[in-house]
Amino acid sequence: MKDKRVATLLKLFVGFLVILIIVTIGYNELPIFVHYSLWGQDSFYAGFITNMYNSALDFLVFSIILYVYLGRHETNDKIQLYKDNIDDCRFWYSEEAAFKNAGNVRRLQELGIKSFDLSKSTLLNTKLKQMEVIDALLMGACLNGTNFDKSHFSQSNFQGAAAKKASFNQARFTNCNFKYIDLSESQLISCQFANCDFTKSQTCERNISCVHI
Repeated sequence: MKDKRVATLLKLFVGFLVILIIVTIGYNELPIFVHYSLWGQDSFYAGFITNMYNSALDFLVFSIILYVYLGRHETNDKIQLYKDNIDDCRFWYSEEAAFKNAGNVRRLQELGIKSFDLSKSTLLNTKLKQMEVIDALLMGACLNGTNFDKSHFSQSNFQGAAAKKASFNQARFTNCNFKYIDLSESQLISCQFANCDFTKSQTCERNISCVHI
């Protein structure tokens, strides 16, 4: 979509420049047009060409502004689409739903979106490594077998999530809620936790090597 917009704007601008060049050559090489132009005044034709050059600059500036505006509008539409896709898969705990959710999360991350709502959703056996997440909602989510290695979660809510056999190796957590989470058989090697709440959570000490800050 963005490439098509660029091509259209470029074609319009090139077309305008071609017309401007033809008119300029006509003024320099075919002075008879000047004598028979509107009101028979040479100054009219010269002023007309001057205004066209000014319009070329205006057209270029307008095209850039329009491109930026449409680009932002398209990005916002994509963000809303991916969030709607996640919402459509809520309470659907199949393998297909898990991979759809993971794909939408990755696309949101690529667009710079660090916050999303995956509560009552599934990411079963998916890989979402090296994510930067802020204010994510994962209450009651199915995270069994999910790989979050080297990710950073801040102010995120994992309350009541199922994260059996999940991998959080070298991950960092700041101000996160892990109440009632099931982390049995999960890998939490070289993790860092800062001000996190593990009230009534289930963990396996054998697979944990963490630093509480």
